[in-house]
Amino acid sequence: VTVTGLAWRGLAVTRVAAPRWFGLHLDSLTATRVDLALAPSTGPAKAPTDLALPIELDIAALQVGELHMAALGTRPLRALAARVRLGANNGAEHRIEKLALTWDRLQAHGELKIGTAAPLPLNAGLQLAQAAADALPAWDARATLVGPLAAPQLQATLRAAPSAGQTGRAEQSLDARATLHPFAPWPL
Repeated sequence: VTVTGLAWRGLAVTRVAAPRWFGLHLDSLTATRVDLALAPSTGPAKAPTDLALPIELDIAALQVGELHMAALGTRPLRALAARVRLGANNGAEHRIEKLALTWDRLQAHGELKIGTAAPLPLNAGLQLAQAAADALPAWDARATLVGPLAAPQLQATLRAAPSAGQTGRAEQSLDARATLHPFAPWPL
């Protein structure tokens, strides 16, 4: 990880209930650019059984100008913003709230909450939207994941308006539901 232009405001260290060591609060944490290089996987992923941290981290306003990583190609994520609470609710859960970012013409907003102890209950929502461009139609999508991390229920919708110049055509739509198994060889 390489971070450029790192700045923070409103740093506070607090005492928290055992077994955690301390709490760290930041009013804001910003970076102009983050480059993330992930090592390739060496085998199948294994489901975690515990996500508890020894500290509580609360970042009221996280902002990253650009996030670069190989999987994104030449177009980085831009204007990433979120509220991050790791070890919230006395260490029982991690939360990402008010998530917003852009990728090329795509706009995304979401929220995520996951328990830190088995079965790692997950509750996440994501909204995506892309404006029309050239012959491509505008579209929006919504997805939720609810349930234990090893087998959450996915519910998703996609709606696309007719392309410019295609009057009389109906809106396109897709609705999907599935149980995911993210740590299995076949995840659906």
